[in-house]
Amino acid sequence: QIISLTPNNKFTHDLYFVLIESRIQYSFAPLYDKKIVCFGDSTTEFTDYDGKRYSDYIAEITGANVINVGIGGARIEKRAEVVENPSNQTEAYAALDVMSLIDAIVEQNFTYQFAAANSGYISKAIYLPIVQRLSEIDFSTVDAVTIFAGTNSWRTARTLGTTGQTDSEFYMLSAINLIIKKLLEAYPHIKIYWFTPIVRWIDSDGYTE
Repeated sequence: QIISLTPNNKFTHDLYFVLIESRIQYSFAPLYDKKIVCFGDSTTEFTDYDGKRYSDYIAEITGANVINVGIGGARIEKRAEVVENPSNQTEAYAALDVMSLIDAIVEQNFTYQFAAANSGYISKAIYLPIVQRLSEIDFSTVDAVTIFAGTNSWRTARTLGTTGQTDSEFYMLSAINLIIKKLLEAYPHIKIYWFTPIVRWIDSDGYTE
């Protein structure tokens, strides 16, 4: 059956959007009730002008169970050695960089992350609930993860590393490879979706935007 949709007609207008909505729901049906965990920096943690995070849109469109563990300021690579008792903000944030979170998940040990959140060098009110939420996830039941980060790593592009590198958790490209390797070795069923970071520039004085 062929349906002709003519403009300037309320019935046609309403029918058109019903068809579009049905098409969207049908297209993403494979993700319905799947468990997705979203990692990243502020682009993942914070909301847009409508008060929603991209993870909220994924949940609405697909019907998936989406858990947001984005951490504003996080880098892909570790910015410093992770220590049990952070003595400054850099050491505290190091435990919350994506590479560190993946290590904690694979090892099932969130000691460093809880210590960082309780250290007093970063906001306990903001980060402790995120760490708690992450520590309670059973990744054997997770279907997919998204990683939307890298914009904070670009501030220190000297730690970019080289293509294929896997020998350091302190270089961005190496950390990307290690994150994928470690996560899939521990949970081979998980699908990983990587979002490239937003555009940044650094001027001659080191200012970044």
